[in-house]
Amino acid sequence: MASTPEGAYANSGATPDPATLALMSSGEDYVATFEYAAGNPSQWFKVLAYNGSDYSALSDSAPLHGGGGTTLAHLRQQLGREMRDLRTGTLTSGTNTTTAVFSNIDVTRFQDSYFNNWFIHNTTRGAWSQITSWTKSTATAVLSPAIADQATGDTVELTRRFTPLEYREALNHAIAACYPILNRTIVNTSLQTALNTYQFAVPQDIKSVSSVEIESSAFSSSTTDVTRGHPWRDVPFRIIRNGLRQTIEVESPMVADRRLRVIGTGPLSQLYNDSDYVEEIDPQLDILIFAAARYLYASLTNDSATSDIDRYRQLADYYMAKYMEKRGAYGQSRPAKRMWSPETRSAGMRGGFLSASYDGSNFP
Repeated sequence: MASTPEGAYANSGATPDPATLALMSSGEDYVATFEYAAGNPSQWFKVLAYNGSDYSALSDSAPLHGGGGTTLAHLRQQLGREMRDLRTGTLTSGTNTTTAVFSNIDVTRFQDSYFNNWFIHNTTRGAWSQITSWTKSTATAVLSPAIADQATGDTVELTRRFTPLEYREALNHAIAACYPILNRTIVNTSLQTALNTYQFAVPQDIKSVSSVEIESSAFSSSTTDVTRGHPWRDVPFRIIRNGLRQTIEVESPMVADRRLRVIGTGPLSQLYNDSDYVEEIDPQLDILIFAAARYLYASLTNDSATSDIDRYRQLADYYMAKYMEKRGAYGQSRPAKRMWSPETRSAGMRGGFLSASYDGSNFP
């Protein structure tokens, strides 16, 4: 497993059960299922063959995703590489709190003073600083202020224009601005009916409600999520908006003490720590990357020299064009809302029809 598809993979120890292994060793074709509960759903995995003494080469296996999303660390590095603003490295012997010594050629090939005034982000320690001098012959960067506990083996990022905090701000801005082009489906069962109650507050993580259902009494006391509440029945409703607040208003009284299942969409998750992940992988990540790059370059026009403003505007416009291109190619459709005809309303909760709705992008 690894944090990125091209990262350093560690052996998770996950193997098929002994009975399956015994069958597979007989030379027949069998399908094995792996389950690794200790991993993170944002991690990447490779499956290797094992003959009892040796593993097959990592390069022979294609990376597969854990299924949750992409971490802030991977997004930041992908964004930095897209803008030619970021380089990564691993520290080696001679490193201390104020000195970073590199071994990888992606960093060591640059001439004296090249990295002066760049930002250095030690992702192992979760701290960043600024480089005051760079010496090619010793592959050494001197930094100030010091990074506590910095040591050999730490992984770092070097960025020229933007700090780690600015990268995170740009990515979170892109995540919010890309809704509803990129969204996550949210199923919330926290609301409960009550006697003579017709209005319910929409859960705060849902921005657009697609459907509202009420649970049946058949399995209302079940302890298994697979059966509890089934069969759910559609509820006619309308949404009342008051500023940022949304309220579900139902049209007929309901049995008390039953759960409501509200299904809708919301923006992708915001990112704060390197291990936090957004619920997307490639190619949808391109939409976020281009939106974040546009945000960063547009911000440079506020305090740059007059001679640079046009160039930064051109770069911001370039990434806006790339964003629009990828938005059309990889953007997600929003779930259809359940609309209720007069006949259906009069019949109560027995039916309905689907009608797709879309209100465009709120990208600034």
